[in-house]
Amino acid sequence: MTESVLLGNVAYRTGKQLDWDAAALKATNCPEADQYIKKEYRKGWEVA
Repeated sequence: MTESVLLGNVAYRTGKQLDWDAAALKATNCPEADQYIKKEYRKGWEVA
């Protein structure tokens, strides 16, 4: 349930309906959604 609510927020921010690939954790039709789904960490602050 949490995933669907968070994806709703991503869709709202991008202004597009998302086609979601749950296995890959990626929106297949909206590359601009990636910035909200996976964060780029600064060197030395990566999450393993």
